[in-house]
Formats: sequence, structure tokens, C-alpha cells
Amino acid sequence: MSWRDESLILLVTMNREEHQRLGLERIAFFSDAVMAIAITLLVIELKLPDGAHDVTSIFHGLFEIRVHLLSYVVSFCVVGLFWEAHHRMFTLLRRYDRGFIWLNIFFLLFIGLLPFSTGILGEHFGGQSLIVYSINVAAIGVFRSLLWLYSARRLRLTELGVSKTEGRAEQWRALIVPLVFLASIPLALRSPLLASLSWLLIIPLSVAGRRWIGH
Repeated sequence: MSWRDESLILLVTMNREEHQRLGLERIAFFSDAVMAIAITLLVIELKLPDGAHDVTSIFHGLFEIRVHLLSYVVSFCVVGLFWEAHHRMFTLLRRYDRGFIWLNIFFLLFIGLLPFSTGILGEHFGGQSLIVYSINVAAIGVFRSLLWLYSARRLRLTELGVSKTEGRAEQWRALIVPLVFLASIPLALRSPLLASLSWLLIIPLSVAGRRWIGH
């Protein structure tokens, strides 16, 4: 093989890598935009009752919509957690394919649905609304997990330097959210308050899982 042939092969390889890099950036930008819009739509549900004009009535109105406020905070944190995980995952990718794109689209589909389920939760707090909300968040988590499984299988889309420990830690982070929210569904029928508080288990379970994995 002549030096010209080698140069041509190198040039083609570099062009493919640049194409993959730009494609990943476009997917990341689109995903960021969808999540930013979802967070923005969450606040639209927050409205003070009519007649709240002075300080006393405003604070009284805030108390009346306390469930809406708590629902907003929870959903804001949920989207924030998924954005951070999505961003971290993209730092471990080197390429993409059509399967990855469609899994990401379904991930974003349920992200976009979150303002709707948040509105239901804030307006009709109870066992049934908690189930709807938990299914929505769990669906987001499932597709987030599938994204990583699909990408990491036999290093299909990930960087070659990603270790097995790092891969297991990433998978645990992806699974913990849907597992906790799915586990809260039967609890929601008995105690909606306890079911919603159970979501906080994500924090200690995530920390304990990373320590157990050793990453």
C-alpha cells in the first residue's frame, strides 16, 4: 500500500469520526432543548388563586397551591437528574446509529409528557395520580437505561477506554430511578404520602450502589 493510499484511508476515517462527533452534538443539543422546554412548561402550572393581591393573600394563595409547588420541585429535580445522567452518558460515547436515535426519541417522548403528569399530580394528589406520575418517570428511566445498555453492549457506541466498573456504575445509575418509582406504585394505593417520600430512597441507594460497585 502506497503512502497515498494510506493518506486517503486516514482522511476518510477522520471524516467519519468528525461526522459522528457532529451527529452526537446535534442529538445532545436537541435533547437539551426538549428537557429545557419540559422544565419551562412545569412552571406554567403554577398560578396563584384569584384575589391574591397583598402580602397576606399571596402567602395564603401559596399555601393553597402547596401541592402544585411541591410537584414542580419534584419534577424539576427529576428532569435535572435525567439531564445530568444524559449529559454524563454522552461524554462516554464515540458514535451513534439509528437504533440509538430512536431510543433517545422515546426517552424524550416521556420527558415531554412529564409536565402533563405533574399537572395531574398537583391538581389531584392521591394514589391514582401518583401511579400515573410514577409510570411516567419510570418510563423515562427505562429508556435511559436502554440507551446505555444499547450503547455499551460490546462497546457498540462507547469509547474504547470505558472500563467494566464504569459501565456497571453507569447502568446502576440508570436503573435506580425506574426501580424506585415502580416500587412506589403499590405503596401509593395505601399511603400516597409515604409513596412520594419513598422516592427519596434514590439518593442513598445510588450512593450505596456506587460504593458497592467500587466506582
